[in-house]
Amino acid sequence: MRSHKMLGLAALIVGVVLLGSSLYIKSEVLAGQEQVSSGERKLNALDRVFSASPTTKQYGSQLTKSGKSKIAKGKEDIAYYTSLANKLQIGGIVLIVVGAGVLLFGKKKR
Repeated sequence: MRSHKMLGLAALIVGVVLLGSSLYIKSEVLAGQEQVSSGERKLNALDRVFSASPTTKQYGSQLTKSGKSKIAKGKEDIAYYTSLANKLQIGGIVLIVVGAGVLLFGKKKR
């Protein structure tokens, strides 16, 4: 096999791996979004219970402070990994196209 064909095959394989990684990350991000959404619903319910009076509202905000910071961190992580997955997907598609192009249309030396 010629070197350009080997490079094309390598690009194709790396592209497929990047695309697969992107799909895996996206599925994990969806699971994380469900967890964050569930946590938000629980905190909102707790806030509604404690918002009956100004005194209980103060205690409620102290009780939910930790959960709200964890949810904010989770949302930051979701944004980061969504961006990473999109970049991996684009890179994988580009490498697949380039690798296939090199394999199919690469110059043949005689």
